[in-house]
Amino acid sequence: MHIISKINLVLILPWLVFVSSLGVTFQLWNNAKQRAMWELQFEFDSRVLDASSRIKQRMLNYELMLDGVRCLFAASRSVERDEFHTYVNALHIDKNFPGVQSVGFTQIVPAAKKHEHIAAIRREGFPTYTIKPEGERDFYAPVVYVEPFSGRNLRVFGYDHSFDSKNRALINLARDLDRTVVTRKVQLAQEIGEYVQAGFLMAKPVYKNGAALNTVADHRTNFLGLVGSSFRMNDLMAGILGKNIVDLDIEIYDGEEMSEQTLMYDADNIRRDGGKSSSLLQAVNRIKITDHTWTMLVSSLPEFESRLDRGTQLYNAVAGIGVSILLTLLTWLLLYSRARSLRAALEVSDNKAELLAILDHLPIGVWLSGLDGRYSFVNNVFCDAIGKSKSEFLAANQLADVLGPELAAKSMRSDRQCLELDVPY
Repeated sequence: MHIISKINLVLILPWLVFVSSLGVTFQLWNNAKQRAMWELQFEFDSRVLDASSRIKQRMLNYELMLDGVRCLFAASRSVERDEFHTYVNALHIDKNFPGVQSVGFTQIVPAAKKHEHIAAIRREGFPTYTIKPEGERDFYAPVVYVEPFSGRNLRVFGYDHSFDSKNRALINLARDLDRTVVTRKVQLAQEIGEYVQAGFLMAKPVYKNGAALNTVADHRTNFLGLVGSSFRMNDLMAGILGKNIVDLDIEIYDGEEMSEQTLMYDADNIRRDGGKSSSLLQAVNRIKITDHTWTMLVSSLPEFESRLDRGTQLYNAVAGIGVSILLTLLTWLLLYSRARSLRAALEVSDNKAELLAILDHLPIGVWLSGLDGRYSFVNNVFCDAIGKSKSEFLAANQLADVLGPELAAKSMRSDRQCLELDVPY
């Protein structure tokens, strides 16, 4: 039964070793996978934070730029067109403020002074000038200065931003609170042709030079208009984030709702909002632009996801499986060798009993000694010859202890009467 249990272990234990090794291998593979994913997630989060910070910083720079334009009005009783052109031209907008479509001054014109205003602008050398769109309103907010005064920006000259009710509300908010305002997603008046981008406006209120602005009433009385910038969203994001982002997709939505109606910018023109994306990683950030909110959705693209270190995971899996197989084979070999030894020992034990029975009936005296010099067997013929019992003989350490020195020497020389077998039993 003992041999049978050992043989069963040969069959069972290697499988237990194999299963256990595979469990360790899976754990190592899973740890490598989680670490690789953590590293990729960390890089992704860093990129998202960087993009968000760059947008915020760039918009802050544009707000500071408008502060400078507003200071021009604060330092002069009347800013003429040439002065405005010279100042804005010195800003080098195309180089220092990429994404800005134009910088302009919007003048507040009460309804009662509409025709007077139009006539004054026409006398400056613009005979076709008018406030557009046409219509009767309580007040008008036409763009009277715009730089660069060329190309598509000519379309905004005379455009009344108060035509839209939401813009009128923003104008009043900026006037009453002396605050920078940002419009919702709009289609700029400058947009022409097929390639139309989403846009928005940023503006700051301008008041009469030297006027006291202690109350809301003061703000309303001394309100001249607004200095502002218009932005084309794709051009703005290209200036902030670069034109060749191929590993991340960035979508920007106006407000907190992510929909086709609020979409302002999509780097690759493939919508990934609402959890419909197959991207491995996604993040949503809210970006505050003055009192306005943009929602930025960032999704990883295949090129970014390819950085996931699958090589280490594969190496751990292959190496672990290999080690598992080797440990299984080694366990099987050790147990198999042990089982064979036990089986051989059993066979030897049976053969020894047969051998001793044969030796006991030989006609010559035989004794057996082990490697330690002690005697383990003596046959009947030898015991009869020396007149000793088997127990007395086996209790002795040497032959001389039983026979005496002379008889022992004589017995060792007589190979016809006695046979000593020096075997390791």
